[in-house]
Amino acid sequence: MKRSILAIIIFTLFGIAYFTLTHPESASSMEYDFKDWPPLANDIKTRILDVTSVRGGKTPDQQRQVIFAELFKQRFRSHTPMKAIGMKFSNNTIKLLCPARMEPWEIDGVAMAAWKESRDDLGRNFDIDIFETYIGTTPIKIGELRLIDGSQPAAHITYNYPESGNHKSSQQTVHSPAKTAAK
Repeated sequence: MKRSILAIIIFTLFGIAYFTLTHPESASSMEYDFKDWPPLANDIKTRILDVTSVRGGKTPDQQRQVIFAELFKQRFRSHTPMKAIGMKFSNNTIKLLCPARMEPWEIDGVAMAAWKESRDDLGRNFDIDIFETYIGTTPIKIGELRLIDGSQPAAHITYNYPESGNHKSSQQTVHSPAKTAAK
């Protein structure tokens, strides 16, 4: 009996050690650090600054938004494990498309990165509408990131899950960073 308990404990410890060594990003922290994933924020900014003239019927600002969205999506889609992030611009709003099985804390990080980088690279604040996506269906709006009024640029994220099936609609502010000023 004692040997089997000892074997279970040793097996469990080896399993944890193996997972920690093979998945350092998930074992070390609950927060992903997206800024180190290519293309880096500076690479995106460099590509955006190259746009100076009207092409294909789009203004330079519209072209910059398309380039920003494509490169930002690429950051998540080419990373391992891959995240099926989508992004579209519409006037002063970014439509951020996240897979339905993505964790809310991870969505917060992606939304904050999109807000900070779009503000730094495109020169203005954008509202961000956050959507859950399912294969073959219309995206469902679950939240929004909005600017907090004040002297420093700061934003908060509010989730409002729609009523469906047995789930009631709920609203919750999940992330209110006090300091998100540009570096």
